[in-house]
Amino acid sequence: MKHLFIAMMFGLLAVSAAYADAPTKILGEATLATPLRQVKEFAVKHVAWRCDGEKCVGTGSSARDWQGLDVFMTRCTKVAASAGPLASFSSGGRVADKSDIATCNRLAKK
Repeated sequence: MKHLFIAMMFGLLAVSAAYADAPTKILGEATLATPLRQVKEFAVKHVAWRCDGEKCVGTGSSARDWQGLDVFMTRCTKVAASAGPLASFSSGGRVADKSDIATCNRLAKK
């Protein structure tokens, strides 16, 4: 029983280490309507965002990092609420059109 517990603990550590070493991927990109004067970093769920000037990039290990934010507009709104009004947004292979951006920015103000 003791050996089983030890084996399970090593297995858990191996899985944790593998996840920690997972490569970082770009999971979203945005352009701000007004460039920032300073770099701004924030997280939306498990996606780390970094905005520098007018360019924002969201990174994570996989699309699962959006966990719970499966709706494109919700992702856009959360980023706009944290970074400021957006001029463009893309995530999950989808690019927001002008109507999407207007809705996204309006919802982010609420």
